[in-house]
Amino acid sequence: MIGSTYNFETDATVLDLYVRYPFDTTGQFSMGRPILYLVIDVFSTMIVGFYLGFDGPNWTGASQALVNACSCKVEFAARYGVHISEKDWPSHHVPVHVTVDNGTEHPNKIIESVMRAELGIRGYKFTAVYRGDAKGTVESKFDCLNDQVIHFTAGAIPEAPQRGEQHPSNQAFWDYDTLVAMLIHEIIYHNQSADRLKKFNINAIRKGIGITPQELYLNSLKEEMNGGRDGRSLEPGRIRWAFLPEETASVRADGIHFDGLVYYSDYAKKAKWFNKAKLGKPFHIPVKRTKDWSSHIWHKTPDGQYIRFDLKNVNDESPFVATHWEPVQHLLEQFKDKRHKNKINAKKLRLFKEGLQAQLIAYNQEKVDISPDNVRISMQPGVKDRQSTYKALQHLIQAIDLHETLIDESNQSKVPANVTGLDDLDAELNL
Repeated sequence: MIGSTYNFETDATVLDLYVRYPFDTTGQFSMGRPILYLVIDVFSTMIVGFYLGFDGPNWTGASQALVNACSCKVEFAARYGVHISEKDWPSHHVPVHVTVDNGTEHPNKIIESVMRAELGIRGYKFTAVYRGDAKGTVESKFDCLNDQVIHFTAGAIPEAPQRGEQHPSNQAFWDYDTLVAMLIHEIIYHNQSADRLKKFNINAIRKGIGITPQELYLNSLKEEMNGGRDGRSLEPGRIRWAFLPEETASVRADGIHFDGLVYYSDYAKKAKWFNKAKLGKPFHIPVKRTKDWSSHIWHKTPDGQYIRFDLKNVNDESPFVATHWEPVQHLLEQFKDKRHKNKINAKKLRLFKEGLQAQLIAYNQEKVDISPDNVRISMQPGVKDRQSTYKALQHLIQAIDLHETLIDESNQSKVPANVTGLDDLDAELNL
């Protein structure tokens, strides 16, 4: 085991509850059961990172959790409205070795080579499926979360559901952000309270430290691991490039298009990417994303720079900012459906409009057809006079309508003193 950060284990489990869909105004729709990925330091059993997602279990989810394990938890928690200090969850270190479940869809050698090249991670191994002895630390924590925390929350799946009982998907209580916030509190509690006396070595005994995972982690980090490798000192893009699966974005004249959203960066503008796409055609670039945060994606340039692309947010009105990708994709599908319905409705309205316009054209054509041919070349005389007469006539009609309305309302035949001008209009029209 050597010491803390020497080996991180990752594993995943489907939580026994349903999550509420955030873009539903009725409060009735569920996003399904989330999958919790945990990363645990094997030496101390401290939970050093996690990710809550909806796909897998697979390497994509595990990679998201590993990014979290190496990142600042103060900044991460703040995104979900949880304000903590460094001492509450002091884990932001790069491991020496990583152990994951053997359920990856990517070749082991590719993952290992990227981790080694980007972060210098020396060892990367898969354990056999269902090998509880290899990942017992992680799996025991899953049991604790489900049995002691999840099963007592609204929308949880009962252990023995009764016949005729409403399905838990109809009772989803937690939304994604508040569930993550709850897990942050639970993980901090575990790290600072669990009894790990059996993990004590002679060094810990001599130092007289406490018996919690966090105290074991911090003591070993200082005494046996020379402080470890602080992930906060590394470029955020480097950490993401080491762990996350590579995807493809399209550079177009109006921005960087990725999975239905549009991103922007000053780097792309200075490199004249948008001009290039406008003059030629869109081109593709490799990118990586954290699935729980839609606001940014990352790109590594051929010369080794890590570039962050920011989501376009015109007038701060984008519904996609700072959101997990799962509801983003749901909302994009809803938008597609709305656009399809709008096209069908527009087609119906166009046909109705064209039918009405055809009747109007036919009416005017009939009037023109019965009139004598007009052979005049110059502009007609009296156009402005006829226009003035028509305006005066419209004014008269409006005054008569007002006059009749007031009579109806007061049941009087006398025009009120403030309604005047009919005689003047008669004189103007020579009536």
